[in-house]
Amino acid sequence: MNKNSYIKKISEHLCCDIEYAIKIVNILDDNFFISKRSKDKIIKELISSLNIEEKSAILIYEEAIIIIKEELKNT
Repeated sequence: MNKNSYIKKISEHLCCDIEYAIKIVNILDDNFFISKRSKDKIIKELISSLNIEEKSAILIYEEAIIIIKEELKNT
């Protein structure tokens, strides 16, 4: 999946605008988000960068993982 389609899927899954989805994808791109240590770091970055609560950051992280898993399953 290319970056633009990933941004679009994030936007659709989270019901947010493209600019917000771009911010999310940029944070995810800056981190290797498969490991537990990275998960905690990404969640903290989402909280601070997007000025959101931890619950929302966890939801964003989990949706991003779901999209990646769906893409891997479909390839």
